[in-house]
Amino acid sequence: MALVFINTSTYGPGISSDGMEYLSAADSLTRGQGFTNFHGGVYILWPPLYPLILAGLHALTGLDTFVVGWILNALLLGATVFLAGVLLRLCSQTALFGPPWAPCSLYSFSPTW
Repeated sequence: MALVFINTSTYGPGISSDGMEYLSAADSLTRGQGFTNFHGGVYILWPPLYPLILAGLHALTGLDTFVVGWILNALLLGATVFLAGVLLRLCSQTALFGPPWAPCSLYSFSPTW
């Protein structure tokens, strides 16, 4: 998780058009405007759970939805790497692959796109 923050601290995380849809829907939910996107249209082309989680975490922490998404994505990346290591170890039944956090080394050397 620390690597995510170190790598994105200079320029911030990159946001795709889908990410903008999620963030704008979460912002509109926190303002009480329902599921709307940044154009003011109805948010119907993407799943609703992620904006709901972002809006809920915004309400709990008071942080901006952008910052909440940044932290949540870093936590989820760490959990994905850890669980991939656990799954790899369970499937291999050997100690060849090391501890469950070993796949983190692959992420630390991969290029950031």
